[in-house]
Order: sequence, then C-alpha cells, then structure tokens
Amino acid sequence: MNIAIVFDVETTGLLMPSIQDLSLQPRIIEIGALKLLVDPYAHCVTKVADLSQLINPGVQLIWDVKQRQEEASKITGIKEEDLIGKPSFAEFLPALREFFAGTGALIC
Repeated sequence: MNIAIVFDVETTGLLMPSIQDLSLQPRIIEIGALKLLVDPYAHCVTKVADLSQLINPGVQLIWDVKQRQEEASKITGIKEEDLIGKPSFAEFLPALREFFAGTGALIC
C-alpha cells in the first residue's frame, strides 16, 4: 500500500515571466489536500486525512506591476478580508511538512 496526496493551491494571480523580480510573482493564498491510502492489489483508494488552509500572503490581492491586475478573488472566490488573521506560508509550513511526510506520490 502507498500513501498519495492530491493537492491544489490558489494564488494571488498568474505567474509572471521569470525575468520579473521574485517579489512580483504570485503568492499562495489557499492550500487544499487529500491524503489517500492506495492499495493497488485491492484496486482501492481510501481517504486518510484532509487539509485545507487559507494563507495570508502578506500582500494585497490587487497590486500593480505595470498595469493593474485583476483581483484574485474573481478566480478563487477568496476575498482579502478572508485572509486577515490567517497564518503566513512560513507559519503554516511545519504543519504542511507533517501532512506530506511519508508520501509516496504527489498529484496536483
């Protein structure tokens, strides 16, 4: 039997060309994941655990690069006020590491 994780993230926007400064690249605002126990012999997949967390990106969801970008909330449904008081990615990272520990496969 193997452990697999299916996960998805929402961000503050779309990736910029790689020549852009790192501070202008999108940041994670939500992480969702399912930990699954996969038994290939029994052709069975069982949910072991789930994870869902809003992340405070430390920047506004609307910001200027050269022109004003669309709000991330139009895509994700997440509003700026939803992120107030939520942990930063760095604060949430220990819990994320623990959830992902021992995983045989990641599926995004």
